[in-house]
Amino acid sequence: MFPLLIVLSQLPRLTLAVPHCIRSLKDSEHAPEEVFASKEAANIFMHRRLLNNRFDLELFTPGDLERECYEEFCSYEEAREILGDDENTIKFWQTYSIKGPTTGSDVNKEKIDVMSLLTGLIVAGVFLVIFGLVGYYVCLTKCKR
Repeated sequence: MFPLLIVLSQLPRLTLAVPHCIRSLKDSEHAPEEVFASKEAANIFMHRRLLNNRFDLELFTPGDLERECYEEFCSYEEAREILGDDENTIKFWQTYSIKGPTTGSDVNKEKIDVMSLLTGLIVAGVFLVIFGLVGYYVCLTKCKR
């Protein structure tokens, strides 16, 4: 009974609040001008972000065409970041999509995966430190007896 009384007491406030929330529709002939922003305003609002590379520090070392597209597979977006404009990117992408990322000098050359090597070394170092601390603790407890 009490909750019903509370809801009914709020009813006058609700009826006074509803007319303020309703908006009148504007003319439809001016709608495209208000909905779509100009090209300059859109370019200011939306800008390119760097792609996620692994331990590459692309924020500090800018990508070049040799490193990004010929040494490894690159996407159209990466090529667009390097070349800078759409016309050169389209010309490059037409030849790159057929040939692929191989260069003439190192077609059969095996690449070293630096990321996996670095991760393995870090994990091995952490395990050595942990086992060293556990061994030190075990030696201290046995020597006290």
